[in-house]
Amino acid sequence: MKNLSLWFLIFGMRAFAGEITIDQVVVGGSGCMPTTTETFLSSKHLSIRVEPEAYEVISGGRKTCMLVLPAHLSAQTKVKIASIEFKGQHDLSGGGRATIQAELFAAGTSAKPLSWSMGGASRGLDTVLLAPDDQSAVWSGCGSNDSTSLRINTSLLVQNGNMKITSMRIKLSVSPC
Repeated sequence: MKNLSLWFLIFGMRAFAGEITIDQVVVGGSGCMPTTTETFLSSKHLSIRVEPEAYEVISGGRKTCMLVLPAHLSAQTKVKIASIEFKGQHDLSGGGRATIQAELFAAGTSAKPLSWSMGGASRGLDTVLLAPDDQSAVWSGCGSNDSTSLRINTSLLVQNGNMKITSMRIKLSVSPC
């Protein structure tokens, strides 16, 4: 009986993983202009890579990047944005400060903004992972062969230096209702 239960659990999880479809990623904002931003979906649509060409801020500036992921959910499925990873480079050698902020939510809901800051005299490559904890993560409603929009609002603010975001990777998580 124990082996049969384990088999059912593994089989059910494998079958469940493909119950979300994203047709396109809609981009906008001063850092993610549609004509200069490329997007790539993984085969199961649980990972999205975004490569903005213009997401760079120089001293005293601020840019934004908004993403909308129209997701089609099968019956009894819900989805959340599990994390967003930023890759880029910075030059704060004059003692500057850079801040990345992100809001990860489903349309019709709101989420607490996530934030990362770096200050001091430094330059180099960056990988920044922002992920809500289990209590603050926002799930979509349960699907019934319906669609929902997942939304990501990000901003980059730099004081006395510069920073460029070269890519963002969004990870989604699906679960039965």
